[in-house]
Amino acid sequence: MQIMLAAMSFKLEEFIRRRPFLYHLTTQSNIASIKSAGELYSATTLIQSAGRERSLRTKRAISVRLTVNGLVITLRDQEPLHAGNIQLQHGWTFGDIDEMLNNHVYFWPGDSRILTRFEPKSPSKFLAASEGLEPPAPSLGRRGICPN
Repeated sequence: MQIMLAAMSFKLEEFIRRRPFLYHLTTQSNIASIKSAGELYSATTLIQSAGRERSLRTKRAISVRLTVNGLVITLRDQEPLHAGNIQLQHGWTFGDIDEMLNNHVYFWPGDSRILTRFEPKSPSKFLAASEGLEPPAPSLGRRGICPN
């Protein structure tokens, strides 16, 4: 049986038109520090700032609280991440995957309806836009991305 998939591609302008917002999921307790800093930092930057470098290459089974510059910051768990679901190649280890993921800040594209899409499945998750944080502009440049 042969399955043919139609190729579907977007030009950047069309993608932005369909999904004009970028959302960053975080916990409610992180909002004050995000507003204060005016930017988002990778988990690596936060973990290093808290002096907990040993945990950079280890999956977070539960959410972790860190103290950075006197502020308590919560890093969400990485529960959906399972080693058995990843076929590692070129000498990569699961620790390499953890470290790579921790080195980045993630945004999810969407539209003004994103809140209703997330709410039923995970009401405890917080979308930055729901608390009046302005989503980054479509052309991010380096704004909101940590210097790693």
